[in-house]
Amino acid sequence: MTEQLSTVAAAMGTPEELVERAARARATAQGNSYEEIIAAWAGETPAPTATIEAKPLASEVTLDEAVEPAPETPPASTGATAPVEATTVDAVADAVAAPPTPQTVSRREAAQYSEVTTVSTVGIKERTRSTTPGWLSGVFVILPIAAIIYFISFPSGPNCGVGGQLSVDRQTGSAVNCDGTEYQAGGPIGGVDAREIVASGSLIYSQSCASCHGVNGGGGTGPQLAGGAVTAVFAGCGTQLEWVGLGSTGFQNAGRTTYGDSDKPVNGGMPGFGTTLSPDDLLAVVYFERVNFGGQDATEALIDCGFLTEDEQDAPAEEEVEAMG
Repeated sequence: MTEQLSTVAAAMGTPEELVERAARARATAQGNSYEEIIAAWAGETPAPTATIEAKPLASEVTLDEAVEPAPETPPASTGATAPVEATTVDAVADAVAAPPTPQTVSRREAAQYSEVTTVSTVGIKERTRSTTPGWLSGVFVILPIAAIIYFISFPSGPNCGVGGQLSVDRQTGSAVNCDGTEYQAGGPIGGVDAREIVASGSLIYSQSCASCHGVNGGGGTGPQLAGGAVTAVFAGCGTQLEWVGLGSTGFQNAGRTTYGDSDKPVNGGMPGFGTTLSPDDLLAVVYFERVNFGGQDATEALIDCGFLTEDEQDAPAEEEVEAMG
Protein backbone atom coordinates (compact mmCIF):
# COMPACT_ATOMS: atom_id res chain seq x y z
CA MET A 1 0.00 0.00 0.00
CA THR A 2 2.86 2.37 0.76
CA GLU A 3 4.34 1.73 -2.67
CA GLN A 4 0.99 2.48 -4.33
CA LEU A 5 0.68 5.71 -2.36
CA SER A 6 4.21 6.73 -3.37
CA THR A 7 3.48 5.93 -7.01
CA VAL A 8 0.32 8.05 -7.05
CA ALA A 9 2.02 10.94 -5.22
CA ALA A 10 4.93 10.93 -7.67
CA ALA A 11 2.62 10.84 -10.68
CA MET A 12 0.56 13.75 -9.36
CA GLY A 13 3.50 15.74 -8.03
CA THR A 14 1.67 16.01 -4.70
CA PRO A 15 2.87 15.11 -1.15
CA GLU A 16 1.82 11.65 0.00
CA GLU A 17 -0.06 13.11 2.98
CA LEU A 18 -2.39 15.11 0.72
CA VAL A 19 -2.90 12.15 -1.62
CA GLU A 20 -3.84 9.95 1.33
CA ARG A 21 -6.34 12.53 2.59
CA ALA A 22 -7.87 12.82 -0.86
CA ALA A 23 -8.15 9.05 -1.23
CA ARG A 24 -9.80 8.66 2.19
CA ALA A 25 -12.24 11.47 1.37
CA ARG A 26 -13.10 9.82 -1.96
CA ALA A 27 -13.53 6.46 -0.25
CA THR A 28 -15.91 7.96 2.31
CA ALA A 29 -17.87 9.77 -0.40
CA GLN A 30 -18.28 6.67 -2.57
CA GLY A 31 -18.62 4.09 0.19
CA ASN A 32 -15.47 2.22 -0.84
CA SER A 33 -12.37 1.32 1.07
CA TYR A 34 -9.27 3.47 1.12
CA GLU A 35 -7.24 0.59 -0.36
CA GLU A 36 -9.58 0.28 -3.35
CA ILE A 37 -9.26 3.97 -4.16
CA ILE A 38 -5.44 3.96 -3.93
CA ALA A 39 -5.18 0.83 -6.07
CA ALA A 40 -7.43 2.42 -8.74
CA TRP A 41 -5.43 5.64 -8.73
CA ALA A 42 -2.22 3.68 -9.11
CA GLY A 43 -3.70 2.00 -12.21
CA GLU A 44 -3.63 -1.50 -10.78
CA THR A 45 -7.40 -2.00 -10.63
CA PRO A 46 -10.43 -0.46 -12.34
CA ALA A 47 -12.10 2.47 -10.63
CA PRO A 48 -14.47 1.13 -7.92
CA THR A 49 -18.21 1.69 -8.14
CA ALA A 50 -19.86 3.85 -5.51
CA THR A 51 -21.77 1.76 -2.94
CA ILE A 52 -23.48 4.48 -0.91
CA GLU A 53 -27.11 3.69 -0.23
CA ALA A 54 -29.66 6.11 -1.61
CA LYS A 55 -31.29 8.38 0.89
CA PRO A 56 -35.06 7.96 1.46
CA LEU A 57 -37.39 10.27 -0.37
CA ALA A 58 -38.95 13.19 1.43
CA SER A 59 -42.29 11.32 1.62
CA GLU A 60 -40.61 8.46 3.51
CA VAL A 61 -39.17 10.67 6.22
CA THR A 62 -40.99 10.33 9.52
CA LEU A 63 -42.34 13.28 11.43
CA ASP A 64 -39.72 12.90 14.13
CA GLU A 65 -36.97 12.95 11.53
CA ALA A 66 -38.49 16.00 9.78
CA VAL A 67 -38.58 18.05 12.97
CA GLU A 68 -35.30 16.80 14.28
CA PRO A 69 -33.32 19.90 15.26
CA ALA A 70 -30.24 20.66 13.24
CA PRO A 71 -27.02 19.69 14.93
CA GLU A 72 -25.17 22.45 16.61
CA THR A 73 -22.46 24.01 14.54
CA PRO A 74 -19.12 23.05 15.98
CA PRO A 75 -16.97 25.91 17.17
CA ALA A 76 -14.77 27.42 14.49
CA SER A 77 -11.24 26.22 14.57
CA THR A 78 -8.48 28.71 15.16
CA GLY A 79 -6.56 27.44 12.12
CA ALA A 80 -7.51 27.33 8.43
CA THR A 81 -6.84 23.58 8.10
CA ALA A 82 -10.35 22.44 7.18
CA PRO A 83 -10.96 24.78 4.21
CA VAL A 84 -7.51 24.08 2.85
CA GLU A 85 -8.04 20.31 3.11
CA ALA A 86 -11.41 20.49 1.31
CA THR A 87 -9.97 22.56 -1.51
CA THR A 88 -6.94 20.32 -1.80
CA VAL A 89 -9.07 17.19 -1.88
CA ASP A 90 -11.15 18.51 -4.77
CA ALA A 91 -8.09 19.65 -6.68
CA VAL A 92 -6.33 16.32 -6.23
CA ALA A 93 -9.44 14.39 -7.24
CA ASP A 94 -9.85 16.49 -10.37
CA ALA A 95 -6.19 16.06 -11.26
CA VAL A 96 -6.52 12.30 -11.00
CA ALA A 97 -9.65 12.24 -13.14
CA ALA A 98 -8.13 14.46 -15.89
CA PRO A 99 -6.20 12.67 -18.64
CA PRO A 100 -2.43 13.22 -18.61
CA THR A 101 -0.91 15.71 -21.06
CA PRO A 102 1.03 13.92 -23.82
CA GLN A 103 4.76 14.48 -24.06
CA THR A 104 4.76 14.75 -27.86
CA VAL A 105 2.02 15.65 -30.34
CA SER A 106 1.71 15.95 -34.09
CA ARG A 107 1.19 19.28 -35.87
CA ARG A 108 -2.53 18.58 -36.20
CA GLU A 109 -2.83 17.61 -32.52
CA ALA A 110 -0.90 20.71 -31.45
CA ALA A 111 -3.82 22.87 -32.61
CA GLN A 112 -5.83 21.51 -29.67
CA TYR A 113 -3.49 23.22 -27.20
CA SER A 114 -3.04 26.97 -26.76
CA GLU A 115 0.72 26.64 -26.26
CA VAL A 116 3.33 23.97 -27.06
CA THR A 117 7.04 23.61 -26.36
CA THR A 118 8.91 23.41 -29.66
CA VAL A 119 12.49 23.30 -28.32
CA SER A 120 12.43 21.46 -25.02
CA THR A 121 16.16 21.77 -24.35
CA VAL A 122 15.92 25.53 -23.93
CA GLY A 123 12.21 25.77 -23.09
CA ILE A 124 11.11 27.66 -26.19
CA LYS A 125 7.32 27.82 -26.34
CA GLU A 126 5.04 28.88 -29.18
CA ARG A 127 1.39 29.80 -29.26
CA THR A 128 -0.72 27.74 -31.63
CA ARG A 129 -3.53 30.27 -31.76
CA SER A 130 -2.95 33.92 -32.56
CA THR A 131 -5.62 36.56 -32.16
CA THR A 132 -5.38 40.19 -33.23
CA PRO A 133 -5.84 42.61 -30.29
CA GLY A 134 -8.96 44.72 -30.48
CA TRP A 135 -7.02 47.99 -30.34
CA LEU A 136 -4.91 46.94 -33.34
CA SER A 137 -8.01 46.17 -35.37
CA GLY A 138 -9.27 49.66 -34.56
CA VAL A 139 -6.00 51.18 -35.79
CA PHE A 140 -6.40 49.43 -39.14
CA VAL A 141 -9.80 51.10 -39.51
CA ILE A 142 -8.87 54.57 -38.24
CA LEU A 143 -5.61 55.07 -40.17
CA PRO A 144 -7.10 54.90 -43.69
CA ILE A 145 -9.92 57.24 -42.65
CA ALA A 146 -7.43 59.71 -41.17
CA ALA A 147 -5.32 59.55 -44.34
CA ILE A 148 -8.33 60.31 -46.54
CA ILE A 149 -9.34 63.27 -44.34
CA TYR A 150 -5.76 64.57 -44.43
CA PHE A 151 -5.47 64.44 -48.22
CA ILE A 152 -8.87 66.12 -48.60
CA SER A 153 -7.97 68.86 -46.11
CA PHE A 154 -4.39 69.41 -47.32
CA PRO A 155 -4.22 68.52 -51.02
CA SER A 156 -0.95 70.43 -51.41
CA GLY A 157 0.68 68.67 -48.44
CA PRO A 158 2.46 70.31 -45.50
CA ASN A 159 5.31 71.62 -47.61
CA CYS A 160 3.37 74.46 -49.18
CA GLY A 161 0.13 76.31 -48.66
CA VAL A 162 -0.18 75.35 -45.01
CA GLY A 163 3.36 76.16 -43.88
CA GLY A 164 4.13 78.94 -46.34
CA GLN A 165 3.40 80.70 -49.61
CA LEU A 166 6.18 79.26 -51.78
CA SER A 167 7.62 75.92 -52.68
CA VAL A 168 10.75 74.87 -54.55
CA ASP A 169 10.77 72.76 -57.70
CA ARG A 170 13.13 69.90 -56.80
CA GLN A 171 14.18 69.42 -60.42
CA THR A 172 14.94 73.03 -61.38
CA GLY A 173 15.54 74.52 -57.91
CA SER A 174 13.30 77.46 -58.79
CA ALA A 175 10.75 79.01 -56.46
CA VAL A 176 7.20 78.16 -57.53
CA ASN A 177 3.69 78.65 -56.24
CA CYS A 178 1.94 75.91 -54.31
CA ASP A 179 0.23 74.63 -57.46
CA GLY A 180 3.57 74.33 -59.28
CA THR A 181 3.16 77.41 -61.46
CA GLU A 182 6.00 79.89 -61.81
CA TYR A 183 6.29 82.37 -58.96
CA GLN A 184 5.43 85.87 -60.24
CA ALA A 185 6.40 88.65 -57.88
CA GLY A 186 6.37 91.49 -60.41
CA GLY A 187 10.08 91.17 -61.06
CA PRO A 188 12.96 91.82 -58.65
CA ILE A 189 11.72 94.26 -56.03
CA GLY A 190 14.23 97.07 -55.61
CA GLY A 191 16.77 94.98 -57.49
CA VAL A 192 16.30 91.97 -55.12
CA ASP A 193 14.91 88.75 -56.58
CA ALA A 194 13.07 86.80 -53.85
CA ARG A 195 13.01 83.71 -56.05
CA GLU A 196 16.79 83.44 -56.01
CA ILE A 197 16.88 83.87 -52.23
CA VAL A 198 14.26 81.15 -51.72
CA ALA A 199 16.10 78.76 -54.04
CA SER A 200 19.42 79.40 -52.28
CA GLY A 201 17.87 79.14 -48.81
CA SER A 202 16.12 75.89 -49.72
CA LEU A 203 19.41 74.30 -50.76
CA ILE A 204 21.15 75.42 -47.57
CA TYR A 205 18.24 74.20 -45.45
CA SER A 206 18.30 70.73 -47.01
CA GLN A 207 22.05 70.46 -46.40
CA SER A 208 22.32 71.93 -42.89
CA CYS A 209 18.91 71.99 -41.21
CA ALA A 210 16.60 69.26 -42.54
CA SER A 211 18.33 66.48 -40.59
CA CYS A 212 17.08 67.96 -37.30
CA HIS A 213 13.99 69.98 -38.25
CA GLY A 214 12.63 67.63 -40.93
CA VAL A 215 12.57 67.91 -44.72
CA ASN A 216 9.22 69.71 -44.57
CA GLY A 217 9.94 71.55 -41.32
CA GLY A 218 7.76 69.19 -39.31
CA GLY A 219 10.39 68.73 -36.61
CA GLY A 220 12.48 65.79 -35.43
CA THR A 221 15.34 66.05 -32.98
CA GLY A 222 14.87 69.79 -33.45
CA PRO A 223 11.62 71.74 -32.96
CA GLN A 224 8.96 72.16 -35.63
CA LEU A 225 9.22 75.12 -37.99
CA ALA A 226 6.28 74.53 -40.35
CA GLY A 227 2.72 75.67 -39.82
CA GLY A 228 3.82 79.11 -38.60
CA ALA A 229 5.80 77.68 -35.68
CA VAL A 230 9.01 79.49 -36.62
CA THR A 231 7.39 82.94 -36.80
CA ALA A 232 5.54 82.25 -33.54
CA VAL A 233 8.88 81.93 -31.77
CA PHE A 234 10.75 84.57 -33.77
CA ALA A 235 8.45 87.50 -34.50
CA GLY A 236 11.25 89.26 -36.38
CA CYS A 237 13.98 88.11 -38.71
CA GLY A 238 16.69 89.63 -36.49
CA THR A 239 16.05 87.43 -33.44
CA GLN A 240 15.95 84.30 -35.60
CA LEU A 241 19.14 85.25 -37.42
CA GLU A 242 20.90 85.73 -34.07
CA TRP A 243 19.78 82.31 -32.81
CA VAL A 244 20.81 80.49 -35.99
CA GLY A 245 24.19 82.22 -36.01
CA LEU A 246 25.14 81.70 -32.34
CA GLY A 247 23.25 78.54 -31.45
CA SER A 248 22.55 77.34 -27.92
CA THR A 249 26.24 77.21 -26.97
CA GLY A 250 26.81 80.79 -28.08
CA PHE A 251 23.79 81.96 -26.07
CA GLN A 252 24.93 80.06 -22.98
CA ASN A 253 28.47 81.44 -23.25
CA ALA A 254 26.93 84.92 -23.36
CA GLY A 255 24.97 84.17 -20.18
CA ARG A 256 21.61 84.15 -21.93
CA THR A 257 19.01 81.62 -20.77
CA THR A 258 16.20 82.25 -23.27
CA TYR A 259 15.91 82.83 -27.01
CA GLY A 260 13.37 84.21 -29.46
CA ASP A 261 10.58 86.67 -28.83
CA SER A 262 8.65 84.08 -26.83
CA ASP A 263 11.54 83.62 -24.33
CA LYS A 264 11.96 79.91 -24.82
CA PRO A 265 14.56 78.35 -22.50
CA VAL A 266 17.99 77.53 -23.94
CA ASN A 267 18.33 73.77 -23.36
CA GLY A 268 21.15 73.05 -25.78
CA GLY A 269 21.29 71.08 -29.00
CA MET A 270 21.09 73.92 -31.53
CA PRO A 271 24.42 74.30 -33.38
CA GLY A 272 25.64 77.76 -34.31
CA PHE A 273 26.09 78.29 -38.05
CA GLY A 274 27.80 81.66 -37.83
CA THR A 275 31.21 80.07 -38.41
CA THR A 276 30.16 77.60 -41.12
CA LEU A 277 27.82 79.74 -43.25
CA SER A 278 28.46 83.14 -44.80
CA PRO A 279 26.28 86.08 -43.73
CA ASP A 280 24.45 85.93 -47.08
CA ASP A 281 23.78 82.20 -46.64
CA LEU A 282 22.47 82.78 -43.10
CA LEU A 283 20.09 85.45 -44.39
CA ALA A 284 18.95 83.22 -47.25
CA VAL A 285 18.12 80.20 -45.07
CA VAL A 286 16.35 82.33 -42.46
CA TYR A 287 14.35 84.07 -45.21
CA PHE A 288 13.42 80.68 -46.71
CA GLU A 289 12.23 79.33 -43.34
CA ARG A 290 10.14 82.39 -42.57
CA VAL A 291 8.43 82.49 -45.98
CA ASN A 292 8.13 78.76 -46.68
CA PHE A 293 7.43 77.47 -43.16
CA GLY A 294 6.31 80.57 -41.28
CA GLY A 295 3.92 81.90 -43.92
CA GLN A 296 5.37 85.41 -43.79
CA ASP A 297 4.69 87.59 -46.82
CA ALA A 298 7.63 87.40 -49.23
CA THR A 299 7.98 91.16 -49.64
CA GLU A 300 7.54 91.78 -45.92
CA ALA A 301 10.26 89.22 -45.19
CA LEU A 302 12.63 90.95 -47.62
CA ILE A 303 12.28 94.15 -45.61
CA ASP A 304 12.33 92.32 -42.26
CA CYS A 305 15.58 90.50 -43.11
CA GLY A 306 17.23 93.67 -44.50
CA PHE A 307 17.36 92.71 -48.15
CA LEU A 308 15.66 96.03 -49.00
CA THR A 309 14.16 99.04 -47.27
CA GLU A 310 10.56 100.23 -47.37
CA ASP A 311 11.57 102.93 -49.86
CA GLU A 312 13.11 100.34 -52.14
CA GLN A 313 9.91 98.30 -51.96
CA ASP A 314 8.12 100.83 -54.14
CA ALA A 315 11.10 101.36 -56.47
CA PRO A 316 10.59 99.95 -60.01
CA ALA A 317 12.60 96.93 -61.09
CA GLU A 318 15.67 97.39 -63.29
CA GLU A 319 13.85 95.85 -66.26
CA GLU A 320 11.01 98.34 -65.85
CA VAL A 321 13.44 101.27 -65.64
CA GLU A 322 15.12 100.18 -68.86
CA ALA A 323 11.76 99.81 -70.56
CA MET A 324 10.71 103.30 -69.54
CA GLY A 325 14.05 104.71 -70.74
